[in-house]
Amino acid sequence: MASVGTRVVTLSDVREAYAVQAMLDHKPMGPLDEQRIRSVGERLIDQLLIQQEMESTRMAPMPEVERDKRRAEIIKSLGSEAAFRRGLADGGLEEARFWAVVDQQMNVFRFIDLRFRPQDAEDEQAIERYYREELAPKLRQQGAPVPELSAVRDQIAQIVAQERINQDYAAWIKELRSQVIVRIR
Repeated sequence: MASVGTRVVTLSDVREAYAVQAMLDHKPMGPLDEQRIRSVGERLIDQLLIQQEMESTRMAPMPEVERDKRRAEIIKSLGSEAAFRRGLADGGLEEARFWAVVDQQMNVFRFIDLRFRPQDAEDEQAIERYYREELAPKLRQQGAPVPELSAVRDQIAQIVAQERINQDYAAWIKELRSQVIVRIR
């Protein structure tokens, strides 16, 4: 299906990732049409590129305590251990492979967060601009009261930080893709 340098993404990798994500999203698996195959394949390519960066920085894997806590949260979100087992069966997934995919995703998210989360003081101007240009007009349009900035500052800071992470991440992935040969078949 695709290769990234010397690493390969197969159609079975795509099917597995799709089934895992459907299970995590609590959604039934729809047909794996060409558009979904391409979308999931692109996400897997990005993950391979990020894994290569993780390996080059020698980032330590997620601590077992954190991993086990996240696994327990996933099972709880699915309703029960029995519901988890049904989800595996419905998706045609083996438990070990399910957790391998989830652990890989968690490590990728952790790496992205560590790499892009702003470490310096929040950008006060960006927070005020979001409040003035995004939040306040939207609330006024809905006829809702507009809270003082001080009451919503922390939430806006999180939104602004996440938007910056998303922008930096997109630029970084584009740069990574330009440095390696990606072939999609």
